[in-house]
Amino acid sequence: MAKHISPSDHPVIRTKAKMPKPAQGNDLDTLFPERDIEVAGETITMRELTFGEQLKHGQALATLAEALRPVLLAPAASGTEPDPLTLILDVLARHNDIAIKLAALCCDRPREWLENLSGREGEDVLILWWGVNSPFFLRRLIVRPGQIKAEIARQKLNQLAGGKSSPPSFATDTSEAS
Repeated sequence: MAKHISPSDHPVIRTKAKMPKPAQGNDLDTLFPERDIEVAGETITMRELTFGEQLKHGQALATLAEALRPVLLAPAASGTEPDPLTLILDVLARHNDIAIKLAALCCDRPREWLENLSGREGEDVLILWWGVNSPFFLRRLIVRPGQIKAEIARQKLNQLAGGKSSPPSFATDTSEAS
């Protein structure tokens, strides 16, 4: 059986990335994790996509999420299959235009800078990007569909029980103010 390797298990990321511990009570560190890595002689900071960037690049993210679906939702690999990180990198390579654009955006570097890195350095940046931004894809592919299914099931149960089929609307106050 293949061993699951997360981006934080990657030797370059583990040795070069500085994973700051969130300060007690600092919600911004939790909401916007950042990781540093030395690439091409300089330290870059990889950050999560902001909400606005997620909306702006929604179509590209949806395309990438759908391409990642079979990899992220697949059952545990057998001993003959590549490790999940390799499969993820293969998907990112097939969608390189999107992957490069998003990785460059998240480390605040021009696309050309990332494209001109050595193969190893470019892969390190892409692995770091995935490590920081993978929760977005997991939310999109696992959490959100689960919430939608739960809401549909709740509505069906409500219908079967003779209840209303939709959530109650808020009553409008028609009384006059004194």
